[in-house]
This record gives sequence, structure tokens and C-alpha cells, in this order.
Amino acid sequence: MKCIIIAIGTEVVSGDIVNTNAAYISDYLKQFGIKTIQHLAILDDERHILKAIKRSLKRAELIITTGGLGPTYDDITKIAIAKALKQSLKKDEKSLETIRGFFRRLGREMTPNNERQAYFPENSIIVENNNGTAPACIAKCPKKGAVIMLPGPPSEMIPLMEHEKIVEYLNRGKTDEIQEIRLKFFGIGESSLEERLKEHMTCTKDLILAPYAKVGEVELKITAKAKTIEEAKEKADNLKEKIYSIAGEFIYTEGKKSLEEVLIDKLKEKNLKLVTAESCTGGLIAEKITNIPGSSEVFTGGLVTYSNEMKMSLLDVKKETLDEFGAVSRGVAIEMADGARLKYNADIAISVTGIAGPDGGSEEKPVGLVYVGISTAEKTEAMRFNFTGNRNKIREVTAKNAIHMALSEIK
Repeated sequence: MKCIIIAIGTEVVSGDIVNTNAAYISDYLKQFGIKTIQHLAILDDERHILKAIKRSLKRAELIITTGGLGPTYDDITKIAIAKALKQSLKKDEKSLETIRGFFRRLGREMTPNNERQAYFPENSIIVENNNGTAPACIAKCPKKGAVIMLPGPPSEMIPLMEHEKIVEYLNRGKTDEIQEIRLKFFGIGESSLEERLKEHMTCTKDLILAPYAKVGEVELKITAKAKTIEEAKEKADNLKEKIYSIAGEFIYTEGKKSLEEVLIDKLKEKNLKLVTAESCTGGLIAEKITNIPGSSEVFTGGLVTYSNEMKMSLLDVKKETLDEFGAVSRGVAIEMADGARLKYNADIAISVTGIAGPDGGSEEKPVGLVYVGISTAEKTEAMRFNFTGNRNKIREVTAKNAIHMALSEIK
């Protein structure tokens, strides 16, 4: 089965809202053997929606739309789709009562325009929304296929996409079982990894190895297809074992977890405490770590010491070291890490100092020069990096390298 995903909303087309829904839906559909062939973004304009739906139905058996199911004048998704399907809109009394109940729970009175959300193309399968007022629906096409209409906010869209009624419909066309394995690599570039794995990179219909380059890391996705889940799993596992034998030293996790999530898990497993001392990253490392639920169990805190005075007073960096080598130096990174660990009673400390740009560089110390330090009870060391890119990229890749260094120290 082929699918086209259509984001409906002027705010998406204009760039005011980033369309993360399409990526989620495309990824989610793979388990049902459904191939997404196109992403579209359409204005809140009936003519444009009507044209997009008609064209898409000629190319795919499944259309999934997000957005345009609200109560306001510009929420016209169902009106346009009903016209494309040559169906009338009918009021569903059960949905209307559910919407009224939503407002009662909030202690508010439902306005008349919310009643529009209880109308659906005839013969639709209606999916109740427990997180908002806009139900989803599966509108069956007269000849073949269907249009699944979902609300735009991800907090509503995702639970509805995973609702049993929609899952049941998606499973109808499933003929093969899918097994997917994600491997995440750090410390090796996409081209180098592909060169190592070149004899395994040839894709077949039933076994696909796809690389995805991200800032500072690479993800490999193995997708195996077979008649049974056992066969699919065997295919995927065989390829995974070959990849581990060739490039296993660069794999930091198997699955969807980020570097910082894996680090937090390891710290919890070993009952270790972490502290951070940052200069050029300005708290980015601490932000990444504290974004992870439960990080407070292992993260004692972070310091942002931009000035030399702060480095000396909060981290016990020596004035002599700063005077002789400068703030961006191996010696300062080491003293920052040691000072953070010893003063704030942690098991591991990571530090960063560098030049993120766009100004401040010199021939001796160019923009992108960064030192990452790490301190444990056994040793303290610092690594020198020369990163390229704009300020945000340099800060991002610095933060990831610091987190990876901490992860690598935990045995």
C-alpha cells in the first residue's frame, strides 16, 4: 500500500510551524508495510485541498491528512475532502456529546462553532479524541482506499494515529512482517562508515540498510521484510551481527535513545554522579542532560563559566594557567574538569572551552578550536578538536563529544 501525507494549514506552509507530524507518520507506517511516497503541505484553501486530494487518490491507496479539523472558519479539511470523495457531511450525535463533555470537564460552555467538529463524510469510521475536541476519522473512498483525517497538534495526532481503530484499518492491507533495527554510531563519519560496510549497503526489496547522517553522529537503519516475524527478525539480526563485527566499536546504542539518554542510563546503572563545567557551549550540555526525565538522580548540576574570573572562583582554575595558555587550552579544560568534580562532589566531570565564533578566532586558535576535558577519580585528560560550521553547529557537536567522552569512561 502506498500513502501520501498531507499537512493542511497556512501556518505549516509559511514556516511558522515545523511539520514534525509527517516524519512521525511515515516512520510509524513502516510496521504495516505501508510506503510513504510523498509529503505535501497545503494552505487552508478549499480549492488547493480539493485538488491535492484528487491528485493524491490517483497515486496512492491511503491519504493521511493532519490539521484543519478545528472549529474556526479556516478549518475546512472535512468540507474539501467530502467534496473530493463526492460525499455529504453528516452529524454524528455521539461525537457531539463527547465534545460537549470535553467542555463540561473544563468548566466552560461550548460555543456553537464547535458543533462543526461533529460532522464527517458519510460512512466514516469515527475515532474519538481523548486529548482535544477534534475527532479523527477514516473516510472510505467510493472505489478504493481511504482518507484518514487527524488533528494537527502532535499531542492529539499521535494518540489518534496509534488508536486501535486506525491500527485495525492499517493492518488490513498488511501482507508481510517488518523487523527494524536502529544502530547509532559516534566517532565515525557517514562516508567512512559506508566505505567499511560497502559490500552490505546494496538494498534489496526485502532487506534495506539505510544510513542517516546527523550532527556529529550517524544512524543506520536495518529494515527486513518476510512472511513471518521470525524470518524478518533472522534477516535483520544476521545483518546486524555483520555490522557489529566491522564497526562495532563506534556503536553507542541500539534503538532510538539519544547520547544523553544512554549516558543517564549508564550513570544510573553504575550509581555515579555527573557535573558539567561549560564555557563555549553556554549550558547546552546541562540542558541536554536535564531534558531527560530522571536525570536528577545522577546529575548534580552544571556551571557556565564564561569569564576567566568565573573559572577561577567557581572551578579553581589557576590564574597562572590562564595567563600562560589562555582560556582556550588543554590545561584550562583539565583544571575546569578537576575543579568541578572535586568542589561539587561528583564521580565524573566534563568540561568544555573553545571558540564557537563567528568572531574571536586567530591563526593560532581558529574558530572551531575546542578542548573537552573529563575528570574521574582515576584520571583527568582533555582532547583537542577542530570543528567546522557555524556557531550553533560547533556548540552542538562540542556538547555531543563531551557527552560521548563521559559515556566512554563508564565501564
